[in-house]
Amino acid sequence: MSYPSIVDDYGLKGQSIYTAFFDHLDMKTFVCWKCDHAVEADLEAAIAHQRAIHFQHGPYRCQGLNNQW
Repeated sequence: MSYPSIVDDYGLKGQSIYTAFFDHLDMKTFVCWKCDHAVEADLEAAIAHQRAIHFQHGPYRCQGLNNQW
């Protein structure tokens, strides 16, 4: 797939698209562009921050459970 070279400056290749929304400082500290929230050494927590806080993406409810958890 071809894409503009500027894309390489954002996010982490092979990881979640949400990695485009924070700075990754040597993979030790992840800083959110929107609120400056910093996550230390935990890529999954940084992605979860983006999903839950800024995009309100949470786990999908199972229709088989009648929207009960």
